[in-house]
Amino acid sequence: MTLSKTSHLINQLLLTPMGGIKIKGYINGEPQKFKFSALLQYNSGKVDSMSYSPDLADRFRDWEK
Repeated sequence: MTLSKTSHLINQLLLTPMGGIKIKGYINGEPQKFKFSALLQYNSGKVDSMSYSPDLADRFRDWEK
């Protein structure tokens, strides 16, 4: 199975009072197998934290790109 760059879904987006943006989602239509979440700070230009399922981690080498 290959991952498609265009097949994704963000299923939850939360905005916090302190400027945090939390994104939860999955790709390839498989939320149990390929889920991820990221925490961003408004205007910081970077991802503050990121988590992802083991199956998703196995398919990527460099998460910094």
